[in-house]
Amino acid sequence: MRAIAIILSMLAAPAIAQQSTPHVGPGEWIPANPAYVTAEGQHCCGTEHCRPPKADEIIRINGGWLHIPTATMLMDGDVGVYPSKEVQSFACVWGGALQCFFPSTGG
Repeated sequence: MRAIAIILSMLAAPAIAQQSTPHVGPGEWIPANPAYVTAEGQHCCGTEHCRPPKADEIIRINGGWLHIPTATMLMDGDVGVYPSKEVQSFACVWGGALQCFFPSTGG
């Protein structure tokens, strides 16, 4: 019985370590900053939700940004729209909607 407990604890350790691993790479500044929140006050995204949008996934329309797959629109100046700190844009999509958008500032 003790051997089973030891084996189970050894198997669980990598899973626990993996859950606490911070996002590293492009966009790592998004989940690291608690000031980036949605209109509902939730953090924009975690490591699995923050990514550069695909081509034509988000288009500029009427002073805002339309996320085509979810038909979600965020307007410039809204909570949830923040300038990207990188050359590329980033989108936080979860819960069936575009939650936050970080448009490229061009450099």
